[in-house]
Amino acid sequence: MAVREELAALMRDATKNRSQRRIARDADVSQTTIGNMLLGRVPGQDICRRVAAAAGIDEETMLRAAGHLEPADPVDRVKLCLRAPRMLPETERQLRQVIEQIEAERAKNRDNESQ
Repeated sequence: MAVREELAALMRDATKNRSQRRIARDADVSQTTIGNMLLGRVPGQDICRRVAAAAGIDEETMLRAAGHLEPADPVDRVKLCLRAPRMLPETERQLRQVIEQIEAERAKNRDNESQ
């Protein structure tokens, strides 16, 4: 079972307003499943959908956090690639430079739009 910090963080936020027990009951899953998700352990898509509905989380957000859907933003997709365990240091450096350039361009565009 894969571990994803994005999923754990999403579930931590969800359990601030609802108990693990209630989410588990409403999603028709075990409380252990909810506990595992809080640790970032990824269940199947069906369980993610049911837990999202029970926890009041947008389904697409849940599926992306669990890794069942690709990130929508190209920068997020590149950041996902950076987590690869066998990336060459030069490739990683180049990808990080691309991310910085894109984010700087986006900030510049936002500044121009607000003027």
